[in-house]
Parts: sequence; C-alpha cells; structure tokens
Amino acid sequence: MTTEIDDLAERIVCLTPEQAEELEHTVSNLRAEQARVKEERIAGLRAKDDWELAAEICQIAKPDPDEVLGILKDAGFVRGADMMDVLREAYRAGFSDSAEGWNFENRGAEVLTHPVFMDTMERVIARIVKGA
Repeated sequence: MTTEIDDLAERIVCLTPEQAEELEHTVSNLRAEQARVKEERIAGLRAKDDWELAAEICQIAKPDPDEVLGILKDAGFVRGADMMDVLREAYRAGFSDSAEGWNFENRGAEVLTHPVFMDTMERVIARIVKGA
C-alpha cells in the first residue's frame, strides 16, 4: 500500500497548478457527495420506528456487531445512558428555558435543587414513565 501512496504522491507533485486545482475541486465534490449520502442514510434510519429498524438489522446475514452498533448509533440510540438521568436533565432544561419558570420568582441554579421543584420533577417523570 505504501508503494501505491508513494506513486500517487509523486503524480500529485507533478501536476500543473490548473490540474492541482481541478483535483482539489474533484476531491471536494466527492467528499461532499459522500457526506450527503451519509446524511441521507442517517436521516432514513432516524425516520424509522424501532420495529422497522430492528427488521432492517435482522436482514443482515451474519451481522457484524460493530456494523449493528453503528446502525443503532446512526439511528440515534444512546448506549449506556440512564434514561431517568436523561429525563431529569430534559425536565430541568425545559423548566430553565420556559417562559413560566415559576414566573421567574426563582432564577438561577438554586431553583433546580429546591425541594418543591425536585418533588414536582420526580412526580412528572414518574407519570411519563408509567404512561410509556
């Protein structure tokens, strides 16, 4: 492989400025096309529901675990995340960014540890999880 790379490097060094510019343009277009195809693939995976995604993975004959994990990652699955921690963080972020936010009576980080806030957050998250 090194010989191929060395040969390619020698050929690139010998290019005229116009040829080098054309090469750079061609490589740029190829990279843009690869990025577009990847983005479309990821968007397609994320548009599928869990059953469709599972069916796609099951279609792979002798699946490679790395390939399956890559598909799941691209589809938006988060490995090792504690869903309760994720829900708590989302609740805190939503409260902090809301127009209500206790009518701005308590601004700042201390409100996010206030006992009333914590109790309300846990009850809301429990209700969401129970309904899921």
